[in-house]
Amino acid sequence: MTASIEQLRAQINLPRLARINDRNAHAIACASAQADSLNATTPSGGAFVLRYISMEPEKLPPGVSQVIARRGLRAYSAGTCYARTERYPKRSFIGSLLVFY
Repeated sequence: MTASIEQLRAQINLPRLARINDRNAHAIACASAQADSLNATTPSGGAFVLRYISMEPEKLPPGVSQVIARRGLRAYSAGTCYARTERYPKRSFIGSLLVFY
């Protein structure tokens, strides 16, 4: 996912985002898998949370790409959880991306 974020920002001539290793991103992804919902817990601390389901975690879904392409972003943290849920019976990557302005 990091490569996809950097490539997208470079294509549209925006500065690179700092990557923060925030364990909350992984915890949010796994909480979403456990709750079988993309509306699970949200962290405090000024982060905007994007959640998504994907079979290919290295590719950014279109909605996530639109947010990453915004000006004014300064950092992000990414987390994934590989899970099978009732709603998504095939194993999928449930991802969360914390974006900081």
